[in-house]
This record gives sequence, structure tokens and C-alpha cells, in this order.
Amino acid sequence: MISTLRRVFIIPPSVPIRNGQQQPLEISQGAERDKPLYVGSLGTPVYTNIEFQAGKYKDENGREVTFDALRIDTVLLTVSQSKNIVKTEIQGRNGTVKEYIGMSDYNISIQGIITGTNGVYPIDEVSNLKKILKASVPVAVNSWYLQNLDIDTVVVNDFTINQVAGGYSYQPFTITCLSDAPIELILV
Repeated sequence: MISTLRRVFIIPPSVPIRNGQQQPLEISQGAERDKPLYVGSLGTPVYTNIEFQAGKYKDENGREVTFDALRIDTVLLTVSQSKNIVKTEIQGRNGTVKEYIGMSDYNISIQGIITGTNGVYPIDEVSNLKKILKASVPVAVNSWYLQNLDIDTVVVNDFTINQVAGGYSYQPFTITCLSDAPIELILV
């Protein structure tokens, strides 16, 4: 491993590599590599995906809309969270007094691509995605990445479904959503 560090960072053999205690640096090879979940429709290994679970809701006209589960293999997830802090200004004092209240919802950005077969637009999958995005209820999701952060239900804030010049057999999209935790009310 030391020889790899020397080669990558061009460190000559005359320069010793030591840690803070003046001991030779030992770098562990760590655990074995992650295994892909499966091989996707594009023939590439899939390490992270997201699956929107099937569900139903009532639209603005009171009609019941049902949507099927939709698994997206080509996806990048970005998760951020802020703290809820109340800031109080006090006359005659610079700055503010901060009172920590708790954590805000997770903000989740989902950038993905729905792929069709060569020369065929994935119209059914995009139609199903549209139903999911218009849902007026929280949507259950499965993703090891999100579950690792205790996120299993989301509410869609907004979305973009855009065309790509020269692209036809796939549909890129971006979804921004908030995490949602069901609250159980107990009537007494």
C-alpha cells in the first residue's frame, strides 16, 4: 500500500511516510468491495436504486387514481437536512440567542432516467411516474440508501421531466421531495 501511495503522489523512496506519532503508516485494505444489487437493463451493475411503492389517492375531482410500483435503476440521490433553530434578537447585544428546537425534514433530490428499449420511448413507465408525482399523499419508497437515513416515505415538492436533444429511448427527470414520518394519533 505504501508503494501505491508513493506512485500515486510521486513520493520518492527517500521521504519516509509516517503518521502523527512518528510510526510508519499502515493502511488497512478494509472490508471487501460492495457487491452490486443486480445487473440493470443496460447491462451495468446497479449499486443504488429507488422503488416507488404502488399506491392510490383521490385526484382533485374525487376520482381514485392508482399507480403501480416503479423501480428506477439509473438514479442519483442527494439528501440534505437542516436544524430548526429559533433565533432571538436582544436589544443592546450583538448577534442572536439561538435555541435548538430539533431537526427539519430531509430534503431529497432524485435525479434519474427511465430507460426503454432501443428506439422505444418508455411511455407506460413515464405515465406511471406522472401519477406518482401528482399523488396528494405521501409515497412509500424502497432504497437502501434512503433507508440507511431512516427515510421510507416521501412527499413530492416539485419535479422536472425534460427532453434531451437527440435522445428518445429514455426519459430523464429530477424530483425534489421531503421525508415524511407517519404520526400515529391515539384517541383517549
